[in-house]
Amino acid sequence: AYAAIHHAPNVPVDKALAFESGLSQFLKSKYAAIVDKLAKTNELTGDDEKALSAAIEDFRKTGTY
Repeated sequence: AYAAIHHAPNVPVDKALAFESGLSQFLKSKYAAIVDKLAKTNELTGDDEKALSAAIEDFRKTGTY
């Protein structure tokens, strides 16, 4: 949730839940390796944070929230 909030400062409040839900589905389908690694290690390294930020930006570009 933090990642979604941190990377979504311009998402209208009424779309915040849709953004978070859509992001979760998007990450699981397109960036499963990142999701799996974070789930297994429960750690966010600098490289992980960069990869996650890029994935979130990729999702934002879709505008599907």
